[in-house]
Amino acid sequence: MQSPYDPLLRVQRRSLDAIRLSLIAELSREQAVEMRLAEIDTRIAAETRAAAGNWQLMSHPYSRRQKDDRVRLEGDRVAVGQALGRLRDATMEACGQMQAVTEASAAFVADRYRQIAQSEQAEADDFAGARLGGPRRAALGRA
Repeated sequence: MQSPYDPLLRVQRRSLDAIRLSLIAELSREQAVEMRLAEIDTRIAAETRAAAGNWQLMSHPYSRRQKDDRVRLEGDRVAVGQALGRLRDATMEACGQMQAVTEASAAFVADRYRQIAQSEQAEADDFAGARLGGPRRAALGRA
């Protein structure tokens, strides 16, 4: 049975889907940052080992650039973490609102079914009363 809450439920589902897509995008961004950080750490370690074996190799500018990239990526990691926190909060709020609307819709449908059942019962009672009342009235009218 349809309820007046159904359009609102559809809007809530679309909102939740949009939040879910944003979460997926941020999680993939977080994963890319983590992979990039791991690559930088590996390269810095390899460069340090190479420079330790050859005193003529100048690795300081390279290491400085890699460390600067690492600092930038750490900032990106923090930004992604904050965005994920906001999206998780938005998800919880949207889920709570959707749950409330779902419960209101279910209560509305249950109330409508109860009203229909009461109406059918009243109709059946009226019909039964008319069937029983007819012979009684006829018997009382003859007496």
